[in-house]
Amino acid sequence: MNKKIRNPIRQLADEIRNNNGSALLLAILILSGMMGATIVASSIIDTGIKMGKTQFDSTKAYFAAEAGAEQLLWHARNANPIFAPELDASCVGTLPILINFNTYNPGVSSATCGGTYSYPLENGSKYYAKFTAVDSIAQSLQFNFYGIFGDVRRSVQVTYYY
Repeated sequence: MNKKIRNPIRQLADEIRNNNGSALLLAILILSGMMGATIVASSIIDTGIKMGKTQFDSTKAYFAAEAGAEQLLWHARNANPIFAPELDASCVGTLPILINFNTYNPGVSSATCGGTYSYPLENGSKYYAKFTAVDSIAQSLQFNFYGIFGDVRRSVQVTYYY
């Protein structure tokens, strides 16, 4: 039994030469892993961009609702509003309520049950009001203002004491 003793380095080199395509397979596996990581990263970035846009729209909608509340309060303080005689418990829950802020005649403002007017703002948002409660003992009216921008809606609640 004459066995030839071969050099282990030469034996390894011969095995590598005989495995044609192993480098190609290794390259494909590495590139597939890189592509998978890229897809996951782009999905995370895309989700972040969508969340940022929703937050931006939400902020505009909130400030639209806030603008409606501020307009109500300005007219309540400066324009001698006549909400109390016109709004009673039969109006509660009416959506939306028309609040007529007469900007041409600041002494006149009114509110009517069942109005359908929304107030557009310069930035593309708008708001409307809902009369939600009347308290004749405390002499107060409660309003919810809803700001809308895109698909987002935010609200602000105001209690007006007359």
